Amino acid sequence: MRRTPALVLTAVAVIVAAFVLSGSARNPVASPVSGTSIPVVSRAEPSRTEPTQVRVYALARGGKFLADDVGGAQITLRDAKSGEFLAAGRTEGKSGSDDLMTAARTRADPVDRRDAAAFTTTLQLDAPRLVEFEVYGPLGAPGSATHVRVAQWVLPGASGANDVVVDVPGLNVQILDPPAHFLPADQPPVEIPLRVNVTMMCGCPIAPDTAWKPDQFDVQAIIDEPDGNRRTVALRFDDAAPGHAPSQFVGTYEARQSGVYRVSVTAYEKDIQNSGSSLITFVIR
Repeated sequence: MRRTPALVLTAVAVIVAAFVLSGSARNPVASPVSGTSIPVVSRAEPSRTEPTQVRVYALARGGKFLADDVGGAQITLRDAKSGEFLAAGRTEGKSGSDDLMTAARTRADPVDRRDAAAFTTTLQLDAPRLVEFEVYGPLGAPGSATHVRVAQWVLPGASGANDVVVDVPGLNVQILDPPAHFLPADQPPVEIPLRVNVTMMCGCPIAPDTAWKPDQFDVQAIIDEPDGNRRTVALRFDDAAPGHAPSQFVGTYEARQSGVYRVSVTAYEKDIQNSGSSLITFVIR
């Protein structure tokens, strides 16, 4: 029997209406009678990231932690593979426990972090991530500040596993006398006093009654003279420094020519091969 177009259209309309009604029954969005909303079941997957606390310490080689008294250290975290920036801030707090330098520990023992300055941040991680930790400091001694970069795996949500202690090598070396671009009024020869302040990167003082003994350090001034010659002056620890200040090393140099002099001071801690340097110039007319 031949179907008319009207019967075909009617059959299609019935099929479409049945499909729409069946879908509405499975996932209704509103009640046409009452007007109240019927909740729709979300199919979005739950987040799998975990808040992960990371704590970073800057530990001076042979000394204590870089704390507020030396301006702390700037800490920057990046993804070690992509370079993506993750977090940044400054270590804040104290330099560590009083017995940090005297407490015995083996290589396997962790460094005592009681009362230690740190930078703390929280990352959202869904998998272990290799993170580069950049340390720049001490911020309170920019002439001696240095960059250190290390990479370490950070584990999602692992409590206590993400404390990172970064070793910061170097010594703070500050030339006190002569001051930069010193211009004495006298004609040559001129006696030039040399005075240098040397501390650990944490600011810890060098003195006979501290953990950092003066005889552990070699301090010298390397002087480039106007005619191209170079002279070296060994500096000695000053146990009678003004104000009974520790960490002072002194010497003298006789400038015999007119012109510009360049003074490089180096300090070297022999037992742990730790070093630092500073530079100034002075002028004899």
